[in-house]
Amino acid sequence: MDLIKLKYFISAAEVLNFSKAAEACNITQTAIGKYINKLENEIGCTLFYRTNKGVSLTEAGEKFYVGVKEISEQYENLLKQIVSGKNEFLRIGIAGDYLPVNFLSKYISMNQDASLEVEFEDKDQLIGMLDRGVIDAMVIPDIVLRNENITGIETLEVGVAHDILCCSQEVLNKYGSVGKVVENLPLITKSGEDEYHEYCRENLKSIYNSTFSDVRVVDTIANQSTLIALGQGFSIVPKEEMTVTKGIYIDNLGERFAETLLLVYMSKNKNRLLHNLLQFVDMSNRDGESLFG
Repeated sequence: MDLIKLKYFISAAEVLNFSKAAEACNITQTAIGKYINKLENEIGCTLFYRTNKGVSLTEAGEKFYVGVKEISEQYENLLKQIVSGKNEFLRIGIAGDYLPVNFLSKYISMNQDASLEVEFEDKDQLIGMLDRGVIDAMVIPDIVLRNENITGIETLEVGVAHDILCCSQEVLNKYGSVGKVVENLPLITKSGEDEYHEYCRENLKSIYNSTFSDVRVVDTIANQSTLIALGQGFSIVPKEEMTVTKGIYIDNLGERFAETLLLVYMSKNKNRLLHNLLQFVDMSNRDGESLFG
């Protein structure tokens, strides 16, 4: 017995009209008639009286209807329980250098049925992935997205991250000032975005009256930290994400390096988990709760 096709019998039993039942089930009247005939042969009794005036349930048909209606409802409920019990994946792309994204772990901890998948790519690749629905949203600093005009993109502010400059104490002693460190060493960063590099140049010039010419892009935070410790350059990172390490000098950069972190998404691809994440961020902002703490 095909549980899926039992809905044909149930529909016919409820409307007592094969034509209307066939229309409701999106099949032909001939098809629903053949199915019911096959069903009657399978269980060995007549389910419908057929007359020129229409159809009606036999006593066996009424009993069968009550039983299979309950079975059908139990089957549908079981499917819903199985689907709701599955872990769903929230797919997030991250573009930028040292972004404070612990708000994502807060969200996942509050939604035990959700799992997080993360993609690390540059801005242009992530925008393409967002448009194709490969990722649900991306996290990116506003400075990197500032000059973009992309149809269908929507943004939600996650919060403001205040950056600090990090270099080794050894190179600071060698050059005598942070300004001289900036002037003589490269920026070590995980971001390959030219907009971000220029943003750093302009603002460092305003703060220290000097800036850098070279940029060294690395793949991982571990590589970035190692090169800083070895005196190979300096980095700019959110203070919320920096772990104080012996031998590393930190300089606060003030409001010029206050980056607004954006959650970027497309409404056409918004699913349940993304909708809930947007609500979580929006409510935290309304309540004045920092998502970076």
